[in-house]
Amino acid sequence: MRFSLIAMLASAYARASLGGTLEIIDIDNQCAVWSYDNHGCTGSSRFFSQLDGDDCSRLDKVANSTHPGYPMRGSEACGTENNSSAAWVKVEKTGVITFFNFQGDNSACTLDNGLKHGSRCTASDMESSTKFSSALTAPKSSSSVLESSSTTFQTAPTSDCAAA
Repeated sequence: MRFSLIAMLASAYARASLGGTLEIIDIDNQCAVWSYDNHGCTGSSRFFSQLDGDDCSRLDKVANSTHPGYPMRGSEACGTENNSSAAWVKVEKTGVITFFNFQGDNSACTLDNGLKHGSRCTASDMESSTKFSSALTAPKSSSSVLESSSTTFQTAPTSDCAAA
């Protein structure tokens, strides 16, 4: 009995602390990233591109973008906690997606089919990055710049992000 309880707790901890699956989805002809239990976050990011057939690589075609043409986008994911973003994803033209959350957890992976609708990958944990960790602990309002080539967008809570 004691062994099964310890195994169950260890499994729950490992599940909450590891990266999950990230997938490009289509919401009203715009591209977003869906996080499946990535550090406890299940939900959608804001839009990072308009869908063109099955292609989401036009990062300069984001509705209401204030910084068009950059090779990557940062978007909120999993809603908010204490009026601040709970998590973010960074999407790069190369198909690399990086997930960050308010607690400083980072994970990343390369999509199996580039920036195409339905592409997915399983994120692996990364070592914490001081640059992004500091940005995550003091998030800015919408349209703030995390670095010179990414933008954060405001989003409504659209997920179950109990661990974030």
